[in-house]
Amino acid sequence: MAKTIQQKAGIIKELEDKLNKTKNFVLIDYYGIKANDINNLRQLLKNSSCEYLVTKKTLLQKAIKRIGLDVNLKEINGGFGIILNNEDEIEPARAAINLSKKYKSLNIHGGVFNSELVDVAKIKELASIPTKEILLSQLANIIQAPVRGFASVLNGNMRNLVYVLSSIKN
Repeated sequence: MAKTIQQKAGIIKELEDKLNKTKNFVLIDYYGIKANDINNLRQLLKNSSCEYLVTKKTLLQKAIKRIGLDVNLKEINGGFGIILNNEDEIEPARAAINLSKKYKSLNIHGGVFNSELVDVAKIKELASIPTKEILLSQLANIIQAPVRGFASVLNGNMRNLVYVLSSIKN
């Protein structure tokens, strides 16, 4: 059943609101995936704090144009599923790569990152970036390493003193 102009305007407005909250998203091709698998896919994305939307290419193109992005989606064939996340900019890429490994018929078209259309290679590159928590823990280890080394050096002198005193006692 065809949608009325008001329904389409509502969909465009909803897409515009969601895309305004996040400027980065991944476009996937959902053709060839069974309905049951789509429901599983939605649940997996929800667990990783991502959102999954399905829309027509023309409506998405209009919503993208309204938020000020200069992206031409006409180059991409197939149906669009959009993976987005308002909190973590890299999580949609990570989720799309993980899902494409699980569902072989899921194809990644590309995505929009920093207001540019990016290809699958860039999506894979972005997905390989560690999470924020891992990066913070690595930073904490780097900052803590000199202090730990200094404490170890000081502890070594104390240890050597104990060895000398124990050898004098014997």
